[in-house]
Amino acid sequence: CLPSSLGDAEFRNRHGISCAYVTGAMANGIASAEIVEAMSRAGFLGFFGAAGLSKERVESAIDRIQEQIADMNKPMN
Repeated sequence: CLPSSLGDAEFRNRHGISCAYVTGAMANGIASAEIVEAMSRAGFLGFFGAAGLSKERVESAIDRIQEQIADMNKPMN
């Protein structure tokens, strides 16, 4: 069984990922912008751990992530 065949194909297509792998969502930035970027480059889904962070830090991380993965935000066909 190949990793790319796991999970729902429509979910993978809708989210523009190659494999149904997810990481992140740990509070206080433990799941960092860097891990979200790395997951995106690998074709996976990553969540930034924003709980407990200031609004400014969250906004900065969102800006960074959007800038780093701008070309990857297109759905896969």
